[in-house]
Amino acid sequence: MPTRISVDLNRKARNIAILIAQGLQLHGMLAIEMFAMPDGQLLVNELAPRLQNSGHYTQDGTNICQFEQHLRAMCRWPLREPKLHFPTVMLNLLVEHIPALESWHVSLPAEAHLHWYGKAEARPGRKMAHLNLCAASLEGALKDLES
Repeated sequence: MPTRISVDLNRKARNIAILIAQGLQLHGMLAIEMFAMPDGQLLVNELAPRLQNSGHYTQDGTNICQFEQHLRAMCRWPLREPKLHFPTVMLNLLVEHIPALESWHVSLPAEAHLHWYGKAEARPGRKMAHLNLCAASLEGALKDLES
């Protein structure tokens, strides 16, 4: 985050999301997965009326995380305008990634935030945690993640 799409496409996506949320008379969080087509068209693929792992970057990269914002919406408290504090890359960590963390955590920058889910059972393909890597720029975060 931030996304690497044009300002115009971002505006289109926001307008579609607002229309969907208003049409559903939604209270709470709504994750909307969209596909950007080569011709600039946006296709809505999935609606998830709940907290979504794609929004976990908000725990460290923004002024309000999706969890607090959801509670505010459900309690009818004033919502806060989300603001990006730091460009953030979020990486889901599956069971298969855990052994690599033993050596990898030594080289992670201070701006890396690890969030364990506390799951008791480890199965192949299961998400066990995620890592938010905040940086001065998106390119910097991606570079830190690759190194």
